Amino acid sequence: MAGLLEINSRAAEKKLEKLAHDAGVTVGFVCEDQMRLWINDIINQAPPPSYAKGRMTVKADLERLFEPIDDPGAIAAWKKASAQRGGDIYTYTKRGKARISAKKLKATNLAAMARIHRQNRRESDGRVYIRWRKRDEAWGGEFLVPSALFKKYVASAQKKVGFLKSRFGKAALHYAARTHGRTPAYKDWIRRLIPGGSFSGRIVFGTGAIEATNDAMFAAKQMVSKAWWMSTKGKRQRDLSRGGFKRMADLTRRFNMG
Repeated sequence: MAGLLEINSRAAEKKLEKLAHDAGVTVGFVCEDQMRLWINDIINQAPPPSYAKGRMTVKADLERLFEPIDDPGAIAAWKKASAQRGGDIYTYTKRGKARISAKKLKATNLAAMARIHRQNRRESDGRVYIRWRKRDEAWGGEFLVPSALFKKYVASAQKKVGFLKSRFGKAALHYAARTHGRTPAYKDWIRRLIPGGSFSGRIVFGTGAIEATNDAMFAAKQMVSKAWWMSTKGKRQRDLSRGGFKRMADLTRRFNMG
């Protein structure tokens, strides 16, 4: 995911140049400082709003996709019966008669569950979408898995809560160091994922474009189309026209530290 702060008009370029001139710093320094502030805005507003909310969302999605079965031997027996019959089989549950297709028995291990999970996530928000359950389907989950395996996969998926936020973390720390700006005090559940992220950044002089990347799955679809993405971008654009003695002094002080 490449996030761009674009200054695509001469009027905006003049604001940037004036801000840099008044503070006695370079245009590049102002660009990098804006990127520092913008990434922090994004991290604060990107979902989930809290660690607890993120964990609940992950579990709810997986409950739509997988149906935990307390008796793991039952799944093995159903797979054998399905193979012998060469088609769907039926069994009875507390909810009634259930049709079991070979598709429902594909989640045989954590790797298979991860693949199924990835295939069923929407690109627009990364959430799981499952059609309405038919009348002859007694289970809500699309795939039947042993309960122990389900719990293990839920726990592993919940460890990635905050992934979207954290993938910008390296870029945030990079620009904070470059501009001697305040290092963000990220919460533990975001900070612990930052070391695994990737970062690339660049400034395109003349166009006023600065760029950082986010390699999280579905990041491009999740971020560009969201209102919070556009609002944070607009906030940075408007901020170019705001000066003030304190801001000028702060920019000058940090610039001279380099």
